[in-house]
Amino acid sequence: MNETQGTAIVANIPTVAKVTSNDTGYALADLCAASGAASVIQPLFSATNVSFDHVIVTTSSVDDVLSRVAGISGSSADDFVTDNGPLLDVIDTDMSAASLITFAGEVKAAGGSDIARVDAPTHAETTQAGDGTTTETGYQLVDIVALDQAVGLLVS
Repeated sequence: MNETQGTAIVANIPTVAKVTSNDTGYALADLCAASGAASVIQPLFSATNVSFDHVIVTTSSVDDVLSRVAGISGSSADDFVTDNGPLLDVIDTDMSAASLITFAGEVKAAGGSDIARVDAPTHAETTQAGDGTTTETGYQLVDIVALDQAVGLLVS
């Protein structure tokens, strides 16, 4: 959210993207499941060169999540879990109830459908053996330059 310019962008990072934590490679979803959403913020920065204040990990679509988030704007933090079960069923986030409600107000003010969306381009990670053969590792790497250009951090 860029409050100064009144713009917003969502970077959609595939849950199969590789992140590294404590010198161990994980799929983003696996690290989140093992250690919680807050644990992916720094590894995600390292994998993308994009600074994230918060993350929302979901298997739902970006449009679905933004719509659900905008719908909680004005909710009470006291009754948050009781009132917002359908949203909480499809997300894992590092945000507290109060932070998520504040974010919801920002999403609603930005006009959820007007928020720019960027799908992070990925490519297969490969290793090269001594004989020159290349093998895919099974991980997907984020194309950092393409993502950074798409979110406006790099200008070509």
